[in-house]
Amino acid sequence: MMFTVVLCCCSLLSAKDSADVSDKVLESYFETRQESESGEGEELDISELATELQGLAYRPLNLNRATEADLHRLGFLNDAQIESIVRYRSDYGSFTDISEMQYVALLDEKTITRLQPFVCIGDPPDPPIYMRDVVKYGKQQILMRYQQVMSQRKGYFTDTNGARPYAGGAPAWMARYQFNYKNRIRAGFAMEKDAGEKSIDMFSAYISLRDFKRIKQVVLGSFQLQFGQGTGLWTGMTFDASVDGTGFNRGAVGIKPFGSCTEYGYLSGFATTLEITKPFELTLFYSYRKIDGTPAETDDSGNVLSVASLSESGYHRTETELAKRKNLVQQLYGGHLNYRLTRWELGLTAMHSWLSVPVVLEKKLYNQFTEPRRYQTLFASDYRYLAKGFRFFGEVSLLNSGAWSTVQGISLVPHKQLSLQAKYSFATVDFNHPLAGNSSGHQLSVAVQFAISSKTTLWAMSNLIRKPWLSYRLDAPSYANSQQLRLNYRLSSRCNLYAVWRVQKSMLNAAEAETMHIIDDNTKHNLRFHIENKFGNWTLKNRLEWNGYIRGSEQTKGFMIYQDVIYQFEKMPLSINLRYALFKTDNYDNRIYAYESDVLYCLTSVAYYDEGSRFYLLLKYDFNRTLSLWLRFSDMYFANKQTVGSGNDEIQGPHKPEIKMEMRVKF
Repeated sequence: MMFTVVLCCCSLLSAKDSADVSDKVLESYFETRQESESGEGEELDISELATELQGLAYRPLNLNRATEADLHRLGFLNDAQIESIVRYRSDYGSFTDISEMQYVALLDEKTITRLQPFVCIGDPPDPPIYMRDVVKYGKQQILMRYQQVMSQRKGYFTDTNGARPYAGGAPAWMARYQFNYKNRIRAGFAMEKDAGEKSIDMFSAYISLRDFKRIKQVVLGSFQLQFGQGTGLWTGMTFDASVDGTGFNRGAVGIKPFGSCTEYGYLSGFATTLEITKPFELTLFYSYRKIDGTPAETDDSGNVLSVASLSESGYHRTETELAKRKNLVQQLYGGHLNYRLTRWELGLTAMHSWLSVPVVLEKKLYNQFTEPRRYQTLFASDYRYLAKGFRFFGEVSLLNSGAWSTVQGISLVPHKQLSLQAKYSFATVDFNHPLAGNSSGHQLSVAVQFAISSKTTLWAMSNLIRKPWLSYRLDAPSYANSQQLRLNYRLSSRCNLYAVWRVQKSMLNAAEAETMHIIDDNTKHNLRFHIENKFGNWTLKNRLEWNGYIRGSEQTKGFMIYQDVIYQFEKMPLSINLRYALFKTDNYDNRIYAYESDVLYCLTSVAYYDEGSRFYLLLKYDFNRTLSLWLRFSDMYFANKQTVGSGNDEIQGPHKPEIKMEMRVKF
């Protein structure tokens, strides 16, 4: 019977295209990020998240054997939901059918829909690998993207001497190739040229083997490492703790192949994970990578002897930016030993890293402890403990300088309708490593989720921060805190609405202070209403957001409203997604962030500020199962400006139009 269920689940998955399945979940992921409380006003490449989901679609997780780390790989489950799955297995035994997930506490309809393509009952078949099968059944994908701001920016104008600031043309493009055979053999490469750059300035490639007896994984080329809670060694994208409970307990996955176009947050060399005995796994790694740095001192031949800072912008457009390109080498080696039982998981990390030249910062009072050391050795210890209804997790990291950092957290599910998560982090002011994620000072985060009814859920979150030393634009030790409430009501399976209230309090140097160090208390209030309604092939989304900002004696405000319209044609493989937004803020401090739907694997957050409107139109057309095309046009209009942007990115006129095109070929 179990074998039959496994075959049914696997045949169902093979009947679908795993890339299409992961795309739909990514679209849902986009919606989640759109609903999040804030953004960073930037464009992110989430192709690595997509690759992880595609791999899980090829080889689904056994719902009855999936560990906490396995479930964290999905990215959209919080600690309380993972705890609910584990608790259900403990209380009622193994799942007998995928549909049984509807009885798991804290798993709503939306989460179950996301989860279904990536789990099965029983272990998928794991036959021997033959080269003919790899060639015949391996999944391949080519992705190409082109984008350009249509209005000409200042950096592309030629002066009277025939020179211009930007070395290259305005178009930006990227290309990416992936190969995947049942998530056991993977390979890929990616290349990119940013707007203003003369040629390709980023290239990454990898080959990955997984689950070959005692070799759990081996990667050659570009990769990421994620261990513990990120205080010791963590490369790649992370999201902060959120009101929905995600981001508290980081789901460390160990080694991740890297085939993205992001120009930082990865390593280059080799990494492997070996199963020593059943509860012990050992990961070993070495990386040699050239990175960017601002030259501080050079010899007579122009060789860089020291750098003033490390650079992660990834831009190489102007002479100044080109002078930073690959000025130093970062090397590191080390290992991670993991011991995992049913309820316990313990990890030990050791790493030694060095830079080819020293980093010599321009000394400021606030940054005297943040200068990266040329040679650093790091030790870290992490743990997780799972019991019925709660779990503890944490990590402690120590540098050879004596600086240290820690994260300690707890997740409680005292009732099927109630969950609580708390996390405390601390780092000494001199704890500074380019591959560690903790900032100095104290931070306490607490989140509560209460399912009032099957249709109504209340989330609450509070953050308390204390920094014992000075910071940028803050010439004194400081305190900050934020509180947030979110009430979600699902009117029906097709209509959902929510309201969010958030208040943030912080400290900042007074704007009018010139010689005396005067600190202002700042308070920002946000109120958001959002409704989403689906009927037939139509989806409508409406949002209204208001904020107020108090800095010292000055009070300002802002608002933003948008309408989204999404339509999926029945008789043709075409979807349309458009937004029209109006906004008005008194100044940049009142900016309002909102995520936007974008081309595949691109996550865009836009800052709305000043006064004006924004529009975008996104079209997706599937020519067949092999070829898909995305086309996106957007325009930001400022009602009371004659220029947009600043410096070399300045545009004459009140508009900033942009076009993107993306093509994916699967075979």
